[in-house]
Amino acid sequence: MSEWKEYKFFNLDGDLLKSRYGVYVVEIKIKDDVLYYVGQTGNNGKHLTARSPFHRFAAHLNYRSSTDNQIYKAIMLRYDINSKQGMEELLRDTKFNVHYFTTDNFEFLENENFEHVEKHTSKKEYSKQIEKAIILKMYSLGYILLNNIPLKSNLEEQHEKFIKDILIKIKLIK
Repeated sequence: MSEWKEYKFFNLDGDLLKSRYGVYVVEIKIKDDVLYYVGQTGNNGKHLTARSPFHRFAAHLNYRSSTDNQIYKAIMLRYDINSKQGMEELLRDTKFNVHYFTTDNFEFLENENFEHVEKHTSKKEYSKQIEKAIILKMYSLGYILLNNIPLKSNLEEQHEKFIKDILIKIKLIK
């Protein structure tokens, strides 16, 4: 008889550990609900960085107090859970599907100068505006989002085809 209680296997594509700018849509199948969370990679703080899709998603499920765990906090609030144990019980049968779309490459730099800051800010802002446009489009289509709903996006009309292609790829529209 084996000493382990249970065996689980999961596969992780190493490319998902590469830092990059992009947007992602998380489909969350929890109980009888299908919820969505839309996010982006590209640090909003003072550091010039963009996380990998895997690291960004993992941060969303951190149970410790954090500014990065929006999915965890939103699920706690939605289902009125107030403990880590309660969340573990709720999440045990939950399925997460993460759809990631790279908007630009990230370059590690030895020296940060004004030009590098400008490039980072531009790439980060682009991903942020695409994120907002996807949120607004999904909200208008009636999907249940865990995000706060922005008032507008500067790119919604300008990149309508790009947003539509993303929603078609993840089978939210035809």
